[in-house]
Amino acid sequence: MSCALDCPYQGEVPVASVVDVVERFAALGCEEIDIADTIGVGTPKRTREVFAAVTRVFPRERLSGHFHDTYG
Repeated sequence: MSCALDCPYQGEVPVASVVDVVERFAALGCEEIDIADTIGVGTPKRTREVFAAVTRVFPRERLSGHFHDTYG
């Protein structure tokens, strides 16, 4: 799932929206889901917040992360 933390068009992505998409992917039968900060603006705090919410509805061991350090 790209732009799961922030979007270049809408700004901060609501955590509830990320959880909703994860639930939809799981309902479609996805066995692994990647949470991506494609534009590289996520912070450790924001990443923890999103992953904490997502792991309430999908197993942590079946998640992966994709991150960019755009701003150092």
